Amino acid sequence: MPDRTPYLDEGRPTPVDLAARERSAFYSSKRWARVRRAFLAKNPLCAHCLAAGVIKAARIVHHVVERLSDPKLAWAWSNFEALCSPCHTAHHKRKVKHD
Repeated sequence: MPDRTPYLDEGRPTPVDLAARERSAFYSSKRWARVRRAFLAKNPLCAHCLAAGVIKAARIVHHVVERLSDPKLAWAWSNFEALCSPCHTAHHKRKVKHD
C-alpha cells in the first residue's frame, strides 16, 4: 500500500498556494510600498473611525473592490481606503460572514 495518496501531486502548488504567492509578491513590492506610503501621507486617519467621530491613525490601505476581482483597480487611489488594523480586521470578518 502506498504511503501517500496517489492522486495528490506534491510537486504542484495548489490554487491557494499560488494566490498566497501572488498576494505576497504584490504587497511586498517596492511599488506597493511607495503607493501605500503616499496614500497614508494624504489620508492619515482611519476612514471608519473618522465616520464614527473617533480620531485614529490609519496603518492599512484597503482595496474597496478587491484587487483580484478587478485587477485594473489594484493601483487606483479611488479604490483605496485608509483603515486602522482593528477596522480592517472587522471589515474582513463581516465580509466572511456574508459570503
